[in-house]
Amino acid sequence: MTKSLIEFVGGPAHGAKTERPRAATVNVPTPSLGTFAYTMRRCCDADGNVVEVLAPAGREIDRAFLARRGLRN
Repeated sequence: MTKSLIEFVGGPAHGAKTERPRAATVNVPTPSLGTFAYTMRRCCDADGNVVEVLAPAGREIDRAFLARRGLRN
């Protein structure tokens, strides 16, 4: 079985990918910010398929990222 990779959108880990976490919140340690929290978000592509990303907790997903990927929130 293949593992799903989830992409980080925004924040200090932007662009990195990780295996799909079991928890809805992922804390990423950073040298300057201490711990940076990301939450799992679900978006839809043009065909209605669900695409999951990790975005900074409590913030909107970067609209430029969504537009480039053809996703809607």
